[in-house]
Amino acid sequence: MVHTAKKQRRLDLSVRAAPLRRFAADDFHASDEDGKPTSRRDEIAQDILERLWSALPIARLCDEVGHRGIKHVIQTASASHSQIVQWHSELRQFIDDLLSVVTVIENNQIVEPSAFRPWLFDAAKNECGLKSVSPLPPRSFVDAHFADLLPEIALERAKQELERHCSQIVTTLFNVLDALQRHRRIGSVTFGDAACQFTFFTREVRISDRQDSRVTKRRLDPAHTNRWVKAYFEDDVRQTRLTVQHRDIARTHYVFDFTLNCLNKTRFPVPGRYQAFCEAVPDWIRPSLRILEGDLFREQCVASDAREDQFLEEVVVSTSWTRCPAIMLGPYVLAGWGNEAIESEEESHRVMYAVADRNRSIHRAALTSLASKCIAVSAIVCALMSAVLGATAAVIAIVLTTLAMHLAGMSARDRHGFTDTSLVLHEMARVGTSTFAAQAFIFGLLTMSWPLSLVGGVLALIAHRLSQQSKETTA
Repeated sequence: MVHTAKKQRRLDLSVRAAPLRRFAADDFHASDEDGKPTSRRDEIAQDILERLWSALPIARLCDEVGHRGIKHVIQTASASHSQIVQWHSELRQFIDDLLSVVTVIENNQIVEPSAFRPWLFDAAKNECGLKSVSPLPPRSFVDAHFADLLPEIALERAKQELERHCSQIVTTLFNVLDALQRHRRIGSVTFGDAACQFTFFTREVRISDRQDSRVTKRRLDPAHTNRWVKAYFEDDVRQTRLTVQHRDIARTHYVFDFTLNCLNKTRFPVPGRYQAFCEAVPDWIRPSLRILEGDLFREQCVASDAREDQFLEEVVVSTSWTRCPAIMLGPYVLAGWGNEAIESEEESHRVMYAVADRNRSIHRAALTSLASKCIAVSAIVCALMSAVLGATAAVIAIVLTTLAMHLAGMSARDRHGFTDTSLVLHEMARVGTSTFAAQAFIFGLLTMSWPLSLVGGVLALIAHRLSQQSKETTA
């Protein structure tokens, strides 16, 4: 079942044979109501051409009877040309979908880069020569000269131009199909009286290896380069290399009791992959599609290794400038230094600024910690004054304790940075439990409440444990 340069094996399941008759090269196998091939290729091409023409607004204008002003003709011709451009876009998408449906990608759990599939299908188009048979959409013929024509003459010219564009689309379609058939991307069919044989191809693409790397590429900066100074860009590039193996598989099926059915009248369900392709086919092509169905009595399969490619994707992650300054006195260069010296100086400045920022943070943390302690002491004093002021002092004490906890958290953040929030929460809990423990003792003594004093003792033990943990962490 595998054909390589060393060995070949064919799968040939023969049950019975039927006489086959090959049609001429210009046959296009559609079907009549009985599902038998009757139409020729030029008839199908003519059907598509008529389908395109009837869908243009200019066709309806030509069938109208009555006065036609030049403004109406210009609007209709412009709308028709826009439709032609849209059909060219649909034709290009149809080619991409066709190449996709006949290509099976096996990535072996390797993540594909985003540019891999476009690269793969562009390579397939180049291999089949589709760049030369797929012309660009035509330029609009509706210009100032066209607007100066009489309505009847302008309508006739628009009709001729649009008929030519429709014919070009159909010609391009069949040129593309012929090119794909010559390069064994799509197959052919031979009909007999009771049986037929058809061949179809599948391109298996296997990604066997992926290598990721980072490289630096240097290029000249022309905007900042002169006779004295040369400036360069340095691109940090992420490279992704894939080893891609191509394998062609040709299958030939011999079928008897066959029928050619419309897409919505098939005998058997169509697999989702091919159903999606049929639904994506442009509306002006889809009515000509048929599904061949019958009983398979013989099958041949030949697989061959086509080639091996290397796919390379380069993504610029960042860009820096390589600077080459110098000290000059007129035409004399007194001294010069390179980009490495500048980077070293910049690194020194960054370290100096980082140290200065760190010192400011530590100083700010010390001031905030002092403020937190002062407010905590004030909260304890308010607890002592609750005997005189009552509940008001108690509420003020609780508010001040909360503020002291907040300032303690800010102090820990400035001291340790934003790397670990657990240290901030730990410091807030230590200050809060210490202050609340003292307040609980005071409230317990003032109200002779032993349970409240017990709560204060528990909070004091927790605060002591948190203080020990803080000392261990600092050490």
